[in-house]
Amino acid sequence: MLVYQGIGPFHLSGPLMVFGHNGVGESPVNFVVCADQPGPVRTLFGLDFPAPYGLDELEQADAIIVPGWSGIDEPIPKTLQQALCRAHDRKAHIVGLCLGVFVLAEAGLLDGRWATTHWLRSDVFAKRYPHVQLDKDNTHTRDGNIWTSAGGAAAIDTCLQLLQVLQGATAADRVARQLISGTHHRNKQLSCIEGIQVDTRQDGTRRMQQLLDWMLVHPNETQHLDALAQRVHMTVRTFTRRFKRMTGMTVGQWRVTQQLKFAQRLLKTSDATIEAIAQQTGFGLSLSLRIHFKKAFGMTPSAYRRKVR
Repeated sequence: MLVYQGIGPFHLSGPLMVFGHNGVGESPVNFVVCADQPGPVRTLFGLDFPAPYGLDELEQADAIIVPGWSGIDEPIPKTLQQALCRAHDRKAHIVGLCLGVFVLAEAGLLDGRWATTHWLRSDVFAKRYPHVQLDKDNTHTRDGNIWTSAGGAAAIDTCLQLLQVLQGATAADRVARQLISGTHHRNKQLSCIEGIQVDTRQDGTRRMQQLLDWMLVHPNETQHLDALAQRVHMTVRTFTRRFKRMTGMTVGQWRVTQQLKFAQRLLKTSDATIEAIAQQTGFGLSLSLRIHFKKAFGMTPSAYRRKVR
């Protein structure tokens, strides 16, 4: 993890809880903290935080986390940009959290890629980096080995997903249970924006949002109405009514829509076969994916992949 002068304690806490001291025993990864200049860094609230390693550590890391930055107009050292580019060239995972996404963009790592940042800075980001495909809706984006996320709890979710890639689902689930968090991103930044808020104080609404998150990351699991309703402790009739009121779609329509979005992302960012993508997105058979895809977008998955690339 990279730290810097003026870092906010909350930016530190997410990666530290997931990869460092998390209360579930020894960290499952070799986690080190580095800075442009080794030594203690002064945090936003005046506390010193140790950073015993320099940028040399980036030369051999499997994953590098940039948790925020001291300001969108704060200069980013060329030595740091170059180190990140070298790490990218050797296929290391590189993660930008909140304003850390600006660091990745300044280094040129996001050109032509999908990325996410905090919604308060998304307009500035879009103007400054027009070659980046900014996803303003979701709180988390992965494009190959480049990971970006919005602020707050999205950073923890992103780190949990990275931990799953590095050490497997068992390690990630163990940490997630300790943190009372999910190993997936919370969808839709729009729910955080003034005037488009979801009232999560209502227990039913909170359970429904948790269910939507679960459905997003388990597309291959059977999602019958009865089983889904049981998960949120509702009758099927109440569940279907609340689901449509919350999403504007039936369960089936919403699920296919999310599956197709997932398929689009994989077609853009991976070299997986159409058969493999059909499996990953829950369609099962490639024929089913092709039928739904053509009905929704007027072209086959292969044609879409050629177009976006």
